[in-house]
Amino acid sequence: LRDASLPRELNEQQRRVVAQLTTRVHGSAPFLLVGPFGTGKTRTLIEFLRRLVAQRKPGAGAARVLVCSPSNSSVDKYVTALQELLGPDQMLRIQAPHRSRVDGAVGKYSHQDKTTGAYALPEAAALLKMIVVVSTTRSAAQLVNANVPKGHFTHIVVDEAAQLMEAEALIPVSLAGPHTAVIMAGDPQQLGPSTF
Repeated sequence: LRDASLPRELNEQQRRVVAQLTTRVHGSAPFLLVGPFGTGKTRTLIEFLRRLVAQRKPGAGAARVLVCSPSNSSVDKYVTALQELLGPDQMLRIQAPHRSRVDGAVGKYSHQDKTTGAYALPEAAALLKMIVVVSTTRSAAQLVNANVPKGHFTHIVVDEAAQLMEAEALIPVSLAGPHTAVIMAGDPQQLGPSTF
């Protein structure tokens, strides 16, 4: 699999995963990407998303992607990696409303309410036009509460899925429709979340 559009640093397995995700039929069972720490799961997902975004088609068949992970630092990697392809009117980084400040490039992709200054979702029309929405799994509940229709997203990516409690993973997955491609990546050998 020598695809010139993929970075040379990707190994053969990573290239194969990108090819499988690119040609995968929507609506089939979730795609699980499993591997130990340091094998490049996130890097592989980023390259898939770069390809998906670069090949996007305008109109009704356009890709709309929700990317989630349990931590802010993890999801911010996606914003940083995709910022050269998407402007603030195409990618949204959902923040928890209680956050006081967001630094760096991620800030320009985060929406603040003009009257309160608190982080919030944009108007529904602007939200539904986004190509990529990036959020922690918990903050994805804002999309559910905003009544984003099931199936609005063509792809839902949940990174670091092994770090989530099952109920937390259901938040973004609850937005899947019958034709949504659900992709989950993680390392089952890493220590999982603790429930008290």
